[in-house]
Amino acid sequence: EITQLQSVKVLDLAGHASRLSGLISEVEKLELPHTGPIVSARSEPDEKKTGEFSVDRVLHDGWEGFKSLMVIRQNDQPLTAMLGPEQRFFLYQNLRLQLEAARLALLRQDQALYDSSLERATSWVAEFFDREHPSTRAMQEGIGGLNGVQVQPALPDISGSLRLLLE
Repeated sequence: EITQLQSVKVLDLAGHASRLSGLISEVEKLELPHTGPIVSARSEPDEKKTGEFSVDRVLHDGWEGFKSLMVIRQNDQPLTAMLGPEQRFFLYQNLRLQLEAARLALLRQDQALYDSSLERATSWVAEFFDREHPSTRAMQEGIGGLNGVQVQPALPDISGSLRLLLE
Protein backbone atom coordinates (compact mmCIF):
# COMPACT_ATOMS: atom_id res chain seq x y z
CA GLU A 1 0.00 0.00 0.00
CA ILE A 2 2.92 2.34 0.65
CA THR A 3 4.22 1.58 -2.84
CA GLN A 4 0.79 2.30 -4.28
CA LEU A 5 0.67 5.65 -2.49
CA GLN A 6 4.17 6.54 -3.67
CA SER A 7 3.19 5.78 -7.27
CA VAL A 8 0.37 8.36 -7.23
CA LYS A 9 1.33 11.33 -9.36
CA VAL A 10 1.48 14.45 -7.19
CA LEU A 11 -0.34 17.43 -8.64
CA ASP A 12 1.73 20.61 -8.95
CA LEU A 13 -0.92 22.97 -7.62
CA ALA A 14 1.39 25.96 -7.34
CA GLY A 15 2.77 25.48 -10.85
CA HIS A 16 -0.61 25.11 -12.52
CA ALA A 17 -2.06 28.02 -10.52
CA SER A 18 0.90 30.15 -11.64
CA ARG A 19 0.31 29.18 -15.26
CA LEU A 20 -3.33 30.22 -14.93
CA SER A 21 -2.29 33.51 -13.30
CA GLY A 22 0.06 34.12 -16.21
CA LEU A 23 -2.75 33.50 -18.68
CA ILE A 24 -5.00 35.90 -16.75
CA SER A 25 -2.38 38.64 -17.00
CA GLU A 26 -2.08 38.03 -20.77
CA VAL A 27 -5.81 38.49 -21.46
CA GLU A 28 -5.43 42.24 -22.01
CA LYS A 29 -2.95 41.57 -24.84
CA LEU A 30 -5.50 39.66 -26.92
CA GLU A 31 -6.58 41.40 -30.11
CA LEU A 32 -10.13 41.57 -31.38
CA PRO A 33 -10.54 40.63 -35.04
CA HIS A 34 -10.20 43.44 -37.54
CA THR A 35 -13.08 44.16 -39.84
CA GLY A 36 -10.93 44.02 -42.98
CA PRO A 37 -9.65 46.58 -45.43
CA ILE A 38 -11.61 49.73 -45.96
CA VAL A 39 -12.79 50.47 -49.46
CA SER A 40 -14.02 54.00 -49.83
CA ALA A 41 -16.99 54.76 -52.05
CA ARG A 42 -15.73 58.28 -52.56
CA SER A 43 -15.22 59.28 -56.14
CA GLU A 44 -12.52 61.41 -57.64
CA PRO A 45 -13.34 65.09 -57.86
CA ASP A 46 -15.05 66.01 -61.07
CA GLU A 47 -12.87 68.41 -62.96
CA LYS A 48 -15.66 69.39 -65.33
CA LYS A 49 -17.66 71.20 -62.67
CA THR A 50 -19.19 74.32 -63.97
CA GLY A 51 -21.27 76.96 -62.38
CA GLU A 52 -24.43 75.84 -64.19
CA PHE A 53 -27.46 74.86 -62.15
CA SER A 54 -29.59 71.97 -63.39
CA VAL A 55 -31.61 69.11 -61.98
CA ASP A 56 -29.07 66.61 -63.30
CA ARG A 57 -26.24 68.55 -61.66
CA VAL A 58 -28.10 68.67 -58.31
CA LEU A 59 -28.82 64.94 -58.45
CA HIS A 60 -25.22 64.19 -59.38
CA ASP A 61 -23.86 66.36 -56.55
CA GLY A 62 -26.30 64.76 -54.11
CA TRP A 63 -25.22 61.29 -55.17
CA GLU A 64 -21.53 62.20 -54.89
CA GLY A 65 -22.14 63.65 -51.43
CA PHE A 66 -23.96 60.51 -50.34
CA LYS A 67 -21.13 58.33 -51.68
CA SER A 68 -18.58 60.39 -49.77
CA LEU A 69 -20.36 59.41 -46.54
CA MET A 70 -20.39 55.69 -47.31
CA VAL A 71 -17.54 53.38 -46.33
CA ILE A 72 -17.61 49.77 -47.46
CA ARG A 73 -15.58 47.16 -45.59
CA GLN A 74 -14.71 43.88 -47.24
CA ASN A 75 -14.42 40.91 -44.93
CA ASP A 76 -13.96 37.28 -45.89
CA GLN A 77 -14.92 36.13 -42.40
CA PRO A 78 -18.49 35.45 -41.23
CA LEU A 79 -20.30 38.59 -40.22
CA THR A 80 -20.06 39.35 -36.51
CA ALA A 81 -21.34 42.36 -34.66
CA MET A 82 -18.81 45.00 -33.78
CA LEU A 83 -18.39 45.49 -30.06
CA GLY A 84 -18.54 48.84 -28.38
CA PRO A 85 -16.04 49.82 -25.68
CA GLU A 86 -18.31 48.65 -22.86
CA GLN A 87 -18.88 45.25 -24.48
CA ARG A 88 -15.13 44.87 -25.09
CA PHE A 89 -14.44 45.57 -21.44
CA PHE A 90 -16.94 42.91 -20.37
CA LEU A 91 -15.57 40.43 -22.89
CA TYR A 92 -12.07 40.76 -21.44
CA GLN A 93 -13.39 40.66 -17.88
CA ASN A 94 -15.50 37.56 -18.52
CA LEU A 95 -12.51 35.75 -19.97
CA ARG A 96 -10.46 36.71 -16.91
CA LEU A 97 -13.25 35.46 -14.65
CA GLN A 98 -13.38 32.11 -16.45
CA LEU A 99 -9.64 31.68 -15.95
CA GLU A 100 -9.98 32.76 -12.31
CA ALA A 101 -12.76 30.20 -11.86
CA ALA A 102 -10.48 27.53 -13.31
CA ARG A 103 -7.72 28.56 -10.87
CA LEU A 104 -10.12 28.43 -7.93
CA ALA A 105 -11.41 25.03 -9.06
CA LEU A 106 -7.82 23.82 -9.30
CA LEU A 107 -7.10 24.90 -5.74
CA ARG A 108 -10.39 23.41 -4.50
CA GLN A 109 -9.74 20.27 -6.58
CA ASP A 110 -13.13 20.57 -8.31
CA GLN A 111 -12.63 18.76 -11.62
CA ALA A 112 -16.04 19.58 -13.13
CA LEU A 113 -15.71 23.34 -12.57
CA TYR A 114 -12.09 23.30 -13.73
CA ASP A 115 -12.94 21.53 -17.00
CA SER A 116 -16.02 23.65 -17.75
CA SER A 117 -14.20 26.92 -17.02
CA LEU A 118 -11.32 26.04 -19.32
CA GLU A 119 -13.74 24.84 -22.00
CA ARG A 120 -15.65 28.14 -21.91
CA ALA A 121 -12.43 30.15 -21.94
CA THR A 122 -11.21 28.17 -24.97
CA SER A 123 -14.45 28.73 -26.86
CA TRP A 124 -14.48 32.47 -26.06
CA VAL A 125 -10.89 32.93 -27.21
CA ALA A 126 -11.68 31.11 -30.45
CA GLU A 127 -14.96 32.95 -31.02
CA PHE A 128 -14.23 36.55 -30.06
CA PHE A 129 -10.51 37.14 -30.62
CA ASP A 130 -8.30 37.27 -33.70
CA ARG A 131 -7.26 33.65 -34.30
CA GLU A 132 -4.23 34.67 -36.37
CA HIS A 133 -2.70 36.98 -33.76
CA PRO A 134 0.29 35.50 -31.86
CA SER A 135 -1.15 36.42 -28.45
CA THR A 136 -4.35 34.54 -29.24
CA ARG A 137 -2.42 31.48 -30.36
CA ALA A 138 -0.31 31.63 -27.19
CA MET A 139 -3.47 31.85 -25.08
CA GLN A 140 -5.01 28.86 -26.86
CA GLU A 141 -1.82 26.83 -26.38
CA GLY A 142 -1.63 27.81 -22.71
CA ILE A 143 -5.21 26.79 -22.04
CA GLY A 144 -4.72 23.63 -24.09
CA GLY A 145 -1.73 22.70 -21.93
CA LEU A 146 -3.91 22.91 -18.84
CA ASN A 147 -6.89 21.00 -20.26
CA GLY A 148 -5.70 17.49 -19.44
CA VAL A 149 -4.79 18.16 -15.81
CA GLN A 150 -6.49 15.92 -13.27
CA VAL A 151 -7.01 18.22 -10.29
CA GLN A 152 -8.02 15.37 -8.01
CA PRO A 153 -5.88 12.32 -8.76
CA ALA A 154 -7.35 8.94 -7.88
CA LEU A 155 -5.91 7.58 -4.66
CA PRO A 156 -5.45 3.86 -4.12
CA ASP A 157 -7.48 2.00 -1.52
CA ILE A 158 -5.31 1.62 1.60
CA SER A 159 -8.01 0.37 3.92
CA GLY A 160 -6.56 -3.16 3.89
CA SER A 161 -3.87 -2.34 6.44
CA LEU A 162 -6.39 -0.54 8.63
CA ARG A 163 -8.60 -3.62 8.68
CA LEU A 164 -5.61 -5.78 9.63
CA LEU A 165 -4.77 -3.42 12.50
CA LEU A 166 -8.34 -3.45 13.79
CA GLU A 167 -8.61 -7.27 13.81
